[in-house]
Amino acid sequence: MKKFTRLSFALISLLLAFNAFAQKPVQPLEGVTKQRTYQRCGTDEAIQHQMQTDPQFRAMMEKREKDYQDFLAANRNSPVLARTSALTGPVTIPVVVHIVLPNPNIVTDADVQYFINRLNLDFSGFNPDSTNGAPFYNVRGHSLLRFQLARRDPSGNYTTGVERKVGTTNIAGGEPQPIKNAATGTGGLSPWPFQQYYNLWVGAAPGLLGIAPAIGVGTAASDGVCVNYQSFSNSGCGYTIPAYALARTAVHEIGHNFGLFHTFSGCTTGADFGQLTSAACTLPPALLAGSDDTPTQGTPTSGCPLGSVASNCAGIANPPGKMYQNYMDYTDDPCYSMFTIAQVDRMHYVLEFCRGGGYLTTQGHLPPVGMPILDAAAMAIVSPGGSELIACNAVSYPTPVCPGAFQPKVRIENRGSATLTSVTVTLSINATVLATQTFTGLNVATYANTVVTFTAAQNLVAGNNNILYTISAPNGGVDLVPANNTVTSTVIIASATAAPFTQNFTGTLFPPANMTNNLAANWVRNGAGNGNAGSAFIDNYNNATVGAISDLRTFPITPGPLPLDSLVITWDLAHKNYGIQGGVSYDDTLVVLVSNNCGATFTEVWKRWGTTLATAGTTQNEYLAPIAADWAQRRVAIGGSLITNGPVIVVFRNKNRYGNNIFIDNINVFAFAAVANDAAITSIVNPTTILCGTSFTPRITVKNNGTNAITGLTINYQLNAGAPTAAVDYPVSLAAGATLSLDLSPVATVPV
Repeated sequence: MKKFTRLSFALISLLLAFNAFAQKPVQPLEGVTKQRTYQRCGTDEAIQHQMQTDPQFRAMMEKREKDYQDFLAANRNSPVLARTSALTGPVTIPVVVHIVLPNPNIVTDADVQYFINRLNLDFSGFNPDSTNGAPFYNVRGHSLLRFQLARRDPSGNYTTGVERKVGTTNIAGGEPQPIKNAATGTGGLSPWPFQQYYNLWVGAAPGLLGIAPAIGVGTAASDGVCVNYQSFSNSGCGYTIPAYALARTAVHEIGHNFGLFHTFSGCTTGADFGQLTSAACTLPPALLAGSDDTPTQGTPTSGCPLGSVASNCAGIANPPGKMYQNYMDYTDDPCYSMFTIAQVDRMHYVLEFCRGGGYLTTQGHLPPVGMPILDAAAMAIVSPGGSELIACNAVSYPTPVCPGAFQPKVRIENRGSATLTSVTVTLSINATVLATQTFTGLNVATYANTVVTFTAAQNLVAGNNNILYTISAPNGGVDLVPANNTVTSTVIIASATAAPFTQNFTGTLFPPANMTNNLAANWVRNGAGNGNAGSAFIDNYNNATVGAISDLRTFPITPGPLPLDSLVITWDLAHKNYGIQGGVSYDDTLVVLVSNNCGATFTEVWKRWGTTLATAGTTQNEYLAPIAADWAQRRVAIGGSLITNGPVIVVFRNKNRYGNNIFIDNINVFAFAAVANDAAITSIVNPTTILCGTSFTPRITVKNNGTNAITGLTINYQLNAGAPTAAVDYPVSLAAGATLSLDLSPVATVPV
């Protein structure tokens, strides 16, 4: 960011950057190899947006710049004394990683630990890949910041330092960040006390790699950075972007949070050593422009340069050129390698004086006193109703809506100091013990977890199913902390609803009482509706997880007494297609499926995508408010074995392609019963519209729309205004649903 003595220029230049960031970036789809573009960091843009919209913030920054200029003027003939840090050794900062994703388990504990290890290498300055920064070794900094996953929560209890939540909240382009709020309907996790813990959020971020709340410390609600899960770590599951797979997006953003600007803030010396933008703290003059030890640089670096690269600022010798190796540039991760001495001094000051001294005294990184040797904890129910990661695939076990079998699975964690090698788990439903199994051959280290699967399937019944998993006998011994040995959930299986089924989403409960969401929980209620207030809504515009599938399901529906001709499904739809950008089509897909075996298998009965799905044309703006003309009713009828073999579940499935939003309203599922005897003439085959001659033999096509077989038809006909012919009986053999062509009595002379 420019020095604030040049506020007008800074606002104009960075406003352009802010507007560019708002554009939808290119998203790679299946079969498309075009490289997507990413904004390396959104912090500058967020600060400049605040400058434009928050007069108090702007006034604060202008005053800080004036205060600094007044200080320089008053001390023109006196040197600015360097600051001496009181830190005598490394300071361990407890870290809490908050992960909010449709499948948060895709970011594994190993991924999180890789991230922690990289932070410590890079902030210490002992990273082994530092050789590309040799021209700047004379100013290479070694900070005393060290990071460790929290092991003690604010209440003094054990913690892994990792929180996961199923949700679809994306990282935003500024504060407030909904992902930082546990009350966010689409999923969020609130921060831990920011003066004792360092909070970091991992989530999806369309087109953005990371963002910090300020240059310096944020507030109790905002402090801590947000990092795109695709640039958070180095996953063996392949979801990370290769250019950003060394966890250095977090290094860059944490640098902001500890007081550092981008090195490309301008060609004026000291442009990247301005005053903090956080309200609660300021730096002393000794850490401002006069301490700048980075070469001036006016534009960011991209990619991974080799050798010396000329700065775009006059007077900068080349070599060494610009310091693209600095973590505060925009270089790809493999070419990042250093902070400078003066940057480290700024971070140390923020550590000591801007966080209430909490990091110097916190105990959050230490396990609770008297950690037990044996302590196995029940973390979460995986099946039914949860998910796990198997060979890089997130496998979900949706909450059942019908009675029947499920495979019991539960996640356990080792909270003892001894490696967990065996454990006994008991499963009870409605206070009745159904199974007890001892799992041996485990190798679960302290703080690690695993999923255990019962050998035998168990059954859920209609009504309430109060599920209880109980852990006992870790390593064959006594569990010393029995308070964490149980985990429970309730699965309510309602009786099948008789058709007709209706849902117009006017109630605020979502999903409504007669429907369920899948684990991704992408479908939410929206206030816009067709003829009423409310609809089911899915956000594809901001969801960068291409290929994500989200299901909205009805509870089982009994079609009604047989025989039936069909079960008819109607719904109102509103959608604008995003269209093509950068040669890529962003075509979301909506599919309707049905199951008559309680979700064991599904049959696709309707599918549309792109322009065939759209009801209101195309727009590259986010589609947020359908008007009445945007809505269109869609209809599909199913029959045969799909409605005769059992109750039917109807699924509305969204397949995300990062396109635009979809609204569904006024769902109706009703039975259509055919009458017993119903013959219909479907076409006149002869005569055609032009007749040559005066005689012909009439031919018609007849269909049996009834349920009984037809053995005879009585037919007469009339030509022009003439008298009807005498009725004639025609013996036929026409099964239900069948058609035939039938010749009638010939016409000798056509009346004129």
